Amino acid sequence: MEITPQTKVAELLDAFPQLEEKLISLSPAFKKLNNPILRNTIAKVTSLEQAASMVGIRTDDLILQLKSLLGITDADDKAKIEARESEYLLDEGSLPDWYNKGVITGRFDATAALDKGDNPLRSVNNLARELENGGILEIRSLFVPVPMLEILKGKGFEVFSIKRGEDIFSYIRRKS
Repeated sequence: MEITPQTKVAELLDAFPQLEEKLISLSPAFKKLNNPILRNTIAKVTSLEQAASMVGIRTDDLILQLKSLLGITDADDKAKIEARESEYLLDEGSLPDWYNKGVITGRFDATAALDKGDNPLRSVNNLARELENGGILEIRSLFVPVPMLEILKGKGFEVFSIKRGEDIFSYIRRKS
């Protein structure tokens, strides 16, 4: 099965049921997939493009994430992933003016959460929601969490990531 923006959510989950949990982790709106009636109605007519729009992420990011989980990314997909990551990945010399290590008010280890089988997106959304104006949340991971950064950016947060050693640190700031 080819995964495209026009692929219906129900078709995707029929072919790859293991992706249901990933979709649910992206947004509470996808919890409706657990309801058999909604899954047999709305999911049959909702495309991945529409689903991505509902949760505030780019369609190509959603598709790349899903394909990556299935291990079916090709060289073109990998180039797209690297291009999307480069939009958020900065070097030490180009950090935004708002970044101040002394203003970090929270830290979250997404790698540890994933290792335990937890959903980091849900936790990060909750922590970001609790940030005071100007407060910064630091998230440690092994990769640039592009969909999460897209969602938070869409909610009005300022975001960027930086590589330090083998880890990626992403910073989220509530605009003052």
